[in-house]
Amino acid sequence: MTSEQLQKLVAAFQATPAGMGQFDVMELKLVTSKALRAELEKLADGAFYGAPALFVVATKTDSPFADRDASCAAENLMIEAKELGLGSVYILGGAMALNKSEKAQELLHLKSGYNVSVVVPVGVPAEEPATPDRTDRYQVENL
Repeated sequence: MTSEQLQKLVAAFQATPAGMGQFDVMELKLVTSKALRAELEKLADGAFYGAPALFVVATKTDSPFADRDASCAAENLMIEAKELGLGSVYILGGAMALNKSEKAQELLHLKSGYNVSVVVPVGVPAEEPATPDRTDRYQVENL
């Protein structure tokens, strides 16, 4: 991944809306250090697919909007990653594993009162995934 790609992904994160304009409830930890990625990968039982960049979205635990904002941020990151020809995935289980680890909290420099809401690993995909038909996945009722 290039620094230009990382900058564009960070810009996509920065464009995320915030519930009630509360921009102080969410932070991004961009992890590109190979050693730190390996440690986090171990703590999350291999959940991050060895991706070269981890976008760790941390939020205040007492905010009613923070987790929703984090999901919006993840979607922004994933859309931008696709635009850049990169692969990404929304990881919740790995985020939960990091929250159970004091070591992970220290490694990520998480502030008191913050937890990891989601991790979005980003990298060059090993293969181009098939695009399933998504025209009828959810029920839509016109009223």
